[in-house]
Amino acid sequence: SPKGSFLIEIAKCYEFKQEYNLACEYFLKAAELWKEEYGLEDEDVLHAASKVYHLATSFKIDLVIPDWIFEEIQ
Repeated sequence: SPKGSFLIEIAKCYEFKQEYNLACEYFLKAAELWKEEYGLEDEDVLHAASKVYHLATSFKIDLVIPDWIFEEIQ
């Protein structure tokens, strides 16, 4: 969806600026939106979810990560 794509672009900008908390939040918003629209098997959903997982664990970001992300990524 266009809204999900826009959220991803915002997330990439924050990631580039090394503002990982905000990047993680926007990747999560996109992942949640796309999950509802396309389901868990969608490539974009899984990519956004993996970015959330990677950023949150690499930079110890204090963010509530939904269980479905842990289940899909690990």
